[in-house]
Amino acid sequence: MSSMTAWLKQIFTSQQPASQEQPTSQEQPKENQAWPQPEAVSPWLDRSNALSEIQAKLERGEIDSDTAEKLSYWHKNGYLVLPKLIDDSRLDLVMEEFERFWTEETVIGGHHRPLQRDANGHFEPPINVHMQSDVIKDVFLDRQILKWLGLILGRDVYGCQTINFFKGTQRALHHDHIHMTTRPYGFLAAAWVAFEDIDARSGPLLYVPGSHRLRYVEAASLTGGKDSADEVQDLLTDRMRENGLPTERFIARKGDVFLWHANLIHGGALVEEPTLSRKSMACHYIGFDVDYYHDLSGTVRDPADVVYYKGAPYLPEYYDENGHFVPSRKALLERQ
Repeated sequence: MSSMTAWLKQIFTSQQPASQEQPTSQEQPKENQAWPQPEAVSPWLDRSNALSEIQAKLERGEIDSDTAEKLSYWHKNGYLVLPKLIDDSRLDLVMEEFERFWTEETVIGGHHRPLQRDANGHFEPPINVHMQSDVIKDVFLDRQILKWLGLILGRDVYGCQTINFFKGTQRALHHDHIHMTTRPYGFLAAAWVAFEDIDARSGPLLYVPGSHRLRYVEAASLTGGKDSADEVQDLLTDRMRENGLPTERFIARKGDVFLWHANLIHGGALVEEPTLSRKSMACHYIGFDVDYYHDLSGTVRDPADVVYYKGAPYLPEYYDENGHFVPSRKALLERQ
């Protein structure tokens, strides 16, 4: 256990969450003050003084007015859209890479098998293909994405996971925190990249503005263990209803990037036309100098394993000869 983890656990056990009865505004869900950690250790944009801090940075010339507006938007809503951030040509190279993998029957990482197609010809979603593709790493570790997430979290970030999608997921409402998270909470963020213009009938990304301010759902509080998707969705839906938070759809254009907070509720809309594709990539990132772990599995990751690609940091995903995930280079060597 790191010294940071021990210190934070001491704080968590000695300090009770603030009362939910504190004054709130229409822009702030009433559960905002019930986060399970002292505000001082949260990311700077999660704190109650975030807007004044943004203004101070603007007055000092550290950020421009456009950046200040975007950071304020994140503070309020928990997400940010960066239109046409990624050039079409870079996205096309990724799609060509997948077609090459299919043609050559390339074994994909932890899946321990080549790509699979469904009845409509869509590839089933592979995870962490950036480990065997530089063109995917080029998008995953895009400098603008890393820059914006660094501004948002108040520290440099490293990439930790990718999932490529070729059709709508119809995924239950959830937040990333329940699967992968940090201590202190909040230092994970995601980027969803549209690889084509998204048709509204294809099952677009769903998201809930402002839901990042709700109380975190922790794995220890669930009764369903690892098979808890329905339980998580029910809990989050109840909290959305209590706080009057609506669900919205992101009808993206090719090259758009949607950044979201670790606690932002999101999912996949109903697929109305299964023949339609929804090509995209979800990428996850962690701030440096925090503990990173998977809440449901209990797996702790070691940031000391971070490597660099063209100067951009990412945490490699390793798999053994049977395609099973191992948490670090050291663990991989020990198992072999």
